[in-house]
Amino acid sequence: MGYGHYTQQAREAGEELKNALGGLELNERALWAIAKLAKVARRSCRHNTAFNSAMSAAFPHASFSQTTKEFKGRTYQGLKITVGNQSYDGGDEGEED
Repeated sequence: MGYGHYTQQAREAGEELKNALGGLELNERALWAIAKLAKVARRSCRHNTAFNSAMSAAFPHASFSQTTKEFKGRTYQGLKITVGNQSYDGGDEGEED
């Protein structure tokens, strides 16, 4: 079996990232930081709790936590980010985290 499946998954992930940024163009340092963060998270954070702890340590002004969400009739643990008194959990975007 070749790597075509993984390449397609990577392309889909890239499209998802592009959509999440909403057309925002980042400079090379911001892109480097995002890429480095993704590598560390992929290597070190196998579970939601580990990811939330790592993100909270990297961004001490924010809190990363789990929240129960529903998608297509089933519940799952989604991501909730809080900065100050403002929280965001993806809203009703109609897709799973």
